[in-house]
Amino acid sequence: MKKVIVFLVFMLFCTATYAQKVSKVVFFGDSLTDNGNLFRLVELIPKTPPYYQGRFSNGPTWAENLGEYFVKTNGAKYEIYAYAGATAAAHNIFETLAPTLLVDQVARYLETNPSDDKSKVLFVFWIGANDYLFLPTGNADELTTAAIQKTANGITTLLDQGAQNFLILDLPDLSKTPFAADLNMVSQMGSFTILHNQKLASLVDKMQKEHPQAQLMLFQLLQFSELIENPAKYNAKYHLNLSNTRAACWQGSVFDDIDTDNLANKTNKAISNPQPEVKEPILCEHPEQYVFFDHLHPTATVHQLLAALVEEAMNNRWS
Repeated sequence: MKKVIVFLVFMLFCTATYAQKVSKVVFFGDSLTDNGNLFRLVELIPKTPPYYQGRFSNGPTWAENLGEYFVKTNGAKYEIYAYAGATAAAHNIFETLAPTLLVDQVARYLETNPSDDKSKVLFVFWIGANDYLFLPTGNADELTTAAIQKTANGITTLLDQGAQNFLILDLPDLSKTPFAADLNMVSQMGSFTILHNQKLASLVDKMQKEHPQAQLMLFQLLQFSELIENPAKYNAKYHLNLSNTRAACWQGSVFDDIDTDNLANKTNKAISNPQPEVKEPILCEHPEQYVFFDHLHPTATVHQLLAALVEEAMNNRWS
């Protein structure tokens, strides 16, 4: 793990030229990016410990790692508006207190940062998984089109405010998660992932052509599938020790010991249902050897790896 950090520090110097153009990094998304926002809001989820200080992992998220790189490079700030359970399009913002829609996250940023020079902010979008994970019987084409359109709306809103720098992540293969395997949703999750990523790639290409003054970078998570099938490649390059790529380290719930009525009042099904059945909670002894911390979310090791991969891709694209 320490050698991964050394590699990331080296990458900082490689990306210094681009980073100097950025005064702030702003993240939008769901539990893959949430640094404790949902936990601070509802004080229920995720159960801490074994989850780390409100993150849906056993350590800081990739966004925190990436944000810190910009801080160390040129003193840029970073802000995370992501909420666990958030969707691009699948639920109504007024139904429950949490989670939020993407449009709400963008609006919250604009309301609280009216004086930001948007041209010097890097806006990061990673959203969509919850639009599909909990609606497996929905029409895949309609659901993916709706999610991509809402993502486009969020980007357009910021472009209209003078934003010029965007990093957009597509989805990892949801069919590879323990969640999909445990609930017999492998085929469905694979179809959703393919359609979402195809449409997102087309959207980014279209918007880049329509806004040549902006820089829209799509980070494609093909590496995630490769990591699961061939962890040795990443172990060698990034000095990791990943070996268990299929099972979850934490065989337990994201919920603390709370009554179900209280949970239902504060959340919606994008957080609370469905969950793989767990008989007895078990935490693995060596999380650093696991890709998945729970049935959906990566370990802190993989979060740090993702930050390294994104940093490397940004260097190749924008150096």
